[in-house]
Amino acid sequence: MNNFFFKFKNTNNLCFFFFLICLTANAQDSYVVDKEGNKTTIIPKSFDLNIEKNKVTFKTSSGQLFSKSLAFKDFDYAVLEDYRFQSFDLWNTEEYKVYSVLAESNTKKLISYSYTYYYGNSGTTYFNAYVLNSDNSVYQSFNCSRPNIIQDDTIIRDGLRAMITENFPDCTDFLEQFKYYDKPREGLTNVLNLFEDPTYHDCKTSK
Repeated sequence: MNNFFFKFKNTNNLCFFFFLICLTANAQDSYVVDKEGNKTTIIPKSFDLNIEKNKVTFKTSSGQLFSKSLAFKDFDYAVLEDYRFQSFDLWNTEEYKVYSVLAESNTKKLISYSYTYYYGNSGTTYFNAYVLNSDNSVYQSFNCSRPNIIQDDTIIRDGLRAMITENFPDCTDFLEQFKYYDKPREGLTNVLNLFEDPTYHDCKTSK
C-alpha cells in the first residue's frame, strides 16, 4: 500500500488539503490530460495543486525535463499510479475544483473534496462526496465533518454505505475497501478514512 502525506495551502484559517503519492511507480504510470485531450507523461512526485492560483503544476518526464502548469479550467484529469484527480465545475459557475475520483462505472462516478478549518490549536475537516451522472451532473451528495458534533457516527456510516452500495453495486474491489473502513469510531480506522486513501476503482464494463 502506498503512503500518503498531506500538503496544505493556507488561506487565513482555512486549509485545503489533498493527497500526493509517495511514489513507487514508474513515470509511465503517471500522466496529465488537458481539456483538449493532450496527454503528458509526468514525474509523479512533481504533481502539485495550487489552490490559491487555481492551477496544477508538474514536471514532464519525456524528452527534456521542464515544468508546466495548467489552470484548473484547462486541466481535465491526472493519473498518479492508482489514484486519479479530475477537475469539475459542478455548479456551472466557471469555478473549477480538483477532486479525487474514488470509483467510476459506466453511468456513475464518485468524487470527493475535503478541507480543514483551523481555530486555535484545533481544527475540523469537512468531507464532501458527490455521485455524478455520466454527464458529470450531480446525482447525489454527502457532507460530514471530523470531529463531528452534529451527526452520530452510525448515521455517517449508514449514509455513506447506502450511497456507495446503491450506486456502485457491482464495484467489488471498491465495496471491499469501503467494508474495511466501515467500522465504529472506537479506533483509528473509521469510514472517513476512505477519503484519506482515495484509491481509484475502475468499475466500467465493456459493452
